[in-house]
Amino acid sequence: MEETFAILKNKKVGLFRVDSGFCSETIMKFTEDKQIAYLISCKLYAKLQAAIY
Repeated sequence: MEETFAILKNKKVGLFRVDSGFCSETIMKFTEDKQIAYLISCKLYAKLQAAIY
């Protein structure tokens, strides 16, 4: 992650999107610490639906 954002230098990232295969606590903490909005796509399993609804 650090390398990717170093390549971008001072460009503003409006939204960081990952799919569930790249989802991790490390990625979420990194984006939150840098105040970058993020979106994680995943399947809407019954257990997740129950937590949401």
